[in-house]
Amino acid sequence: MLKQRIIIYAALLFISLIGCASESKLLQRVEREIKIEDPNVKKVYMPFELINNLVVIPLRINDSDTMHFVLDTGVGRTLITELSDNEEFTIRYSGKVKLSGLGEDAPMEALFSSGNKVYLEGIIGDSLDVVLMMEDRFNLSSFMGREVNGLIGYDIFKNFIVEIDYQDKRLYFHDPDLFRKEYQKKRKSRFWTEIPIEIDARKPYINSTIVQHDSSVIETKLLIDSGASHAISIYPASNPEISIPPKNLYSYLGSGLSGEIYGEIGRIKSMSFGDLTLKEPVVYYPEEEGTRRALLQSNRNGSIGADLLKRYTIFFNYEDGSMLVKANKESNKDFNYNMAGIELSTPFLGIPFYLISKIREGSPAEKAGLRENDILMEIDYKHTFKYSLVELYDLFQSRENKKISIVVRRDDEVKEFKFRLVDETRN
Repeated sequence: MLKQRIIIYAALLFISLIGCASESKLLQRVEREIKIEDPNVKKVYMPFELINNLVVIPLRINDSDTMHFVLDTGVGRTLITELSDNEEFTIRYSGKVKLSGLGEDAPMEALFSSGNKVYLEGIIGDSLDVVLMMEDRFNLSSFMGREVNGLIGYDIFKNFIVEIDYQDKRLYFHDPDLFRKEYQKKRKSRFWTEIPIEIDARKPYINSTIVQHDSSVIETKLLIDSGASHAISIYPASNPEISIPPKNLYSYLGSGLSGEIYGEIGRIKSMSFGDLTLKEPVVYYPEEEGTRRALLQSNRNGSIGADLLKRYTIFFNYEDGSMLVKANKESNKDFNYNMAGIELSTPFLGIPFYLISKIREGSPAEKAGLRENDILMEIDYKHTFKYSLVELYDLFQSRENKKISIVVRRDDEVKEFKFRLVDETRN
């Protein structure tokens, strides 16, 4: 009888210890600002849209309907950049802030709000800081061909180990406490490469080695920016040893918090970080004025963007100061850029109606006679409403010497233009 009691007490003690361990893990989860809603679930899976290399996910803030945000490692605070005309939800006003970043425009005023609730599928948070931009300088919806309401980054990445599978377009939000052992196993695996990252001012950075066009070697600190479509951006003003390749072209590079960004596009011989080396990547070199404020805020030399990141499956582990990467089918593809020189906008969201918003001077499209505000009607003898915006941009950077035929409406006339793609960054 005594033996049975001892066994029962031991069993009860074992159960109690399990309960304490579980309670400890649950306590850690509760303390996180954003967490998996079900305490018995270790990870949450979510499919995502990949548009112009950017990850777009659905979420709700407070009592809003479903909105769509870019998952952006390059943003420290959650930004609401635009709302549709019928979009309404409650948000607590806390004050005003000044925003500045890449671009040449003056800093802009925005509204700051704290203590907001956020909901993703299977995930909940109750103390989200939100910055509501009073002027949309990103034009994300027009750029991406679907409604996009903002950018979310650090608030997600600091609370989870985030796995991005670009190949299968899947996201996994792992509970850091329950995934720790599995993460340690992966970092020891030969299939994964570990890259140290530094979190500074709510943003991740890596150190990389750049072999320039003239074979000179420089060490760089680069922002990891999953919210930028390009592969690599290097700021000449950050280091006098940075040299822009003589074989380059001047172009519109994108939009930042402080307006539009222009500069040169060229190629370097290689870029290395960790044990990975990338050959002849395309590099953006923004003008000094466009990077001046960014350099005042951090001592970085540039950034790596989603055209590089999409070539891997990646685990971001901010708590551990590391990321794990594994090459996918995109990793061996050449780096390219928009060789046609055409930037498109979609004035009517949800409708495949495309307008030339910008055209690069001296580009194949401009030399052929295309102009800004031309309305696309056919490309390669196929109606443009049969193309997605992603498919059109893929076409413009597909391969050198590819023939392209474009039919446009200009005022009351229908015109056809033909040209070949030319890579102006190669000798």
